[in-house]
Amino acid sequence: RDEHQQMRKQIEDLESKLLDYEAAQFPLKNGVAVGSFKNRGIERLKLLAIKICSKPGAVALLADEGDQLRIVFARSGDATVDVSRLLKTTLEKFGGRGGGRPNLAQGGGLTAETPEAVLNFAFDHLLD
Repeated sequence: RDEHQQMRKQIEDLESKLLDYEAAQFPLKNGVAVGSFKNRGIERLKLLAIKICSKPGAVALLADEGDQLRIVFARSGDATVDVSRLLKTTLEKFGGRGGGRPNLAQGGGLTAETPEAVLNFAFDHLLD
């Protein structure tokens, strides 16, 4: 049992390091990271968004297509975008449920054709 717990901890540590690397390499366009994934899981998506937003002035708009379409919007501490308001606008357009704070918000159950449609909409409404 102890060995199993040690292995689990080691896997978690390696996954965290991999997310650190991925976040550091994630391309930003005018300070915005936009990405779509398959079966990533909402918790890993949130961690990636948070790590991306450790960069100054960064905003992350991420989507995951699994059993349902889920999105995570985040911003760095010095960014002024209210991502919870952006999430609300996006959910009004595509349905689903969600919520969050001005710096981190998530939603699920969206009814979009593609994750890219949701992300493009959110990007276009980023500065509203």
